[in-house]
Amino acid sequence: MTGLALVTTPEMGAIENVLVRGDLAQLTETQRVSYYNALCKSLGLNPLTQPFAYITLQGKLTLYAKRDATEQLRKLHGVSIERLEKERADDLYIVTAYAKDATGRTDASTGAVPLGGLKGEALANAIMKCETKAKRRVTLSICGLGLLDETEVDSIAGARALPVVNVQTGEEAPTVSAPDGFAAWFAALEGVADEGSAHLGEAWRSAPAGYRPFVVAHHAAAWSGLKARAAAVDVGGQ
Repeated sequence: MTGLALVTTPEMGAIENVLVRGDLAQLTETQRVSYYNALCKSLGLNPLTQPFAYITLQGKLTLYAKRDATEQLRKLHGVSIERLEKERADDLYIVTAYAKDATGRTDASTGAVPLGGLKGEALANAIMKCETKAKRRVTLSICGLGLLDETEVDSIAGARALPVVNVQTGEEAPTVSAPDGFAAWFAALEGVADEGSAHLGEAWRSAPAGYRPFVVAHHAAAWSGLKARAAAVDVGGQ
């Protein structure tokens, strides 16, 4: 990865840990910022949108891909989701997403969520989250990234998300807690956006109390992207 040359530090042992073990824990905050920016530059992503976040996993500090990362990667590489295959096995709902990029290369990835005794809106949200998970996983795969997606983080035992370091100052941004159930609801909106503006608007208007203000304050760019995607579906369906 050529962009890693931007990480300038004499502590080569720490850098080796990043390259060989994928462990960012031994880097200083300034070094982490350099690494973060270098990774974004090498992939063509805008670091100011914070496409990645930190997570402690199996004793190592590493990065996982957020919604903004997969959205930008799809646009950069012309990735389109060709079709979805859905099945239910016992209490699991499984979705396989098939994707194609601008070069014609194809790939497929699977997402799965437990349904258990879910009913009504909770069941609908779980199904949409599974579709979102499959789409994002295939996006990362076809773009050659072996990173976790944020839809997978909450299902990993022992994983702990950490505050994002400001990509300009190196300081940790204050942690703001999302309302209960927000992550699953917002992840499900991606699947709703693929059904058009009418469905997305309905999901938005029926959002639980506190969700919409939190979106406006902390996820405005992602929400704008979902509205644009829904509008594109409307045009394509005409």
